[in-house]
Amino acid sequence: MKINVKTWLPVLIWMSVIFMFSAQPASASSQMSGSLMKWLVDIIDVTPIPEILGEELLHTFIRKMAHFTVYFVLGVLVYRATHEGGEMEWKRVWMPLFICMAYAASDEFHQLYVPGRSGQVTDVLIDSSGALLGILTTRTIQNWRA
Repeated sequence: MKINVKTWLPVLIWMSVIFMFSAQPASASSQMSGSLMKWLVDIIDVTPIPEILGEELLHTFIRKMAHFTVYFVLGVLVYRATHEGGEMEWKRVWMPLFICMAYAASDEFHQLYVPGRSGQVTDVLIDSSGALLGILTTRTIQNWRA
């Protein structure tokens, strides 16, 4: 398999971004998602949501959606990188999904060594779900164009 730097460089950059977010101590990560929650409440006027669900549940939802979204993008990028060169059909979904799942698992393992953070199997599942949806969305769009 010939490696195309033009398609793999965005994957490596995005993986580096994920790594940097994961390397933040729990306090910094919590502050970032708390700021996003405040923005949602203030700007988009979702004021009743924290009152109905509770701030803690909304905060958790925002954090898990961030996992899903970041890995959705990774799924798109890895799919594009592995799709170059017309590999066999099974590799078009399984290979990028395996790469994303392996990275998600290694990322959660990495978090075991970050102050205040913990590695969670549920996060790997959320990450993998985001990656799978990104892969399937990209594949669907490419099939429509063909």
